[in-house]
Amino acid sequence: IILGQAIPRVSLYFVSFVIARIGISLPITLLRPWALIDLFAGRKPEPAYCTFETEATNIAIVFVIGSMYCVVAPIIMPACVIYFGLSYLLYKWLFVHVYEDEFDIGGELWYEIFYGMLAGMFFGILSVAGLVSAYTSPNPTQSPALTAMLILPIILVFFAVSTSSGYAELSGVLPYEEAVAIDRDQGVDTTEFDQYYYVDDILTGKDSTKDNDPRVIAGSSDEEDELMDDESDSNDEDSGAGSSDGA
Repeated sequence: IILGQAIPRVSLYFVSFVIARIGISLPITLLRPWALIDLFAGRKPEPAYCTFETEATNIAIVFVIGSMYCVVAPIIMPACVIYFGLSYLLYKWLFVHVYEDEFDIGGELWYEIFYGMLAGMFFGILSVAGLVSAYTSPNPTQSPALTAMLILPIILVFFAVSTSSGYAELSGVLPYEEAVAIDRDQGVDTTEFDQYYYVDDILTGKDSTKDNDPRVIAGSSDEEDELMDDESDSNDEDSGAGSSDGA
């Protein structure tokens, strides 16, 4: 009874939610009002960086809502099509012309988004199956529609397992061919690489409270090498004295 009454009632809200995303959220993301304020104030706008965790979550939410209410309120599907079409054009333009390169996560965020969308689709299908069961009572077990709805979660779980086992491991490694091509590429600037970046501060003698200055690390490493040379020289003198005493 709760599913039969609650889900159809809130479907109108989620349709309005997707339309609001089209008419409000996407234009604000494109206009960037904070940058316009800086321009009108005569200041240089700050560099724009993509907040992947926020932007990806917003898109995933619309995807889950559309997949859940496409049966209950089919009118939501045209709104979702418009949203994803405009999002594709908007984010393509932003990444090409606006967003600055901050870091490269190597596609690691995709795994969280993919499994999150699958989980949302799974529970959404179960909710719609419960709605079908409420409308087909008192004999829901004899309903072909409910049987078809219960097959969908099984297919979705099979798809998730097959995708994870077939592609997850391969997507997490770099093929040897590409690794060799990168290694032979002379266009990679290695001057910015710090050979002591992953060395513990205790070994390098660097103060962890100071800034990450390669010159400090290099200087401390030189001092450490000098100490090691002094210890080796003292050990050689001790061994030489011991051998002369034995003679």
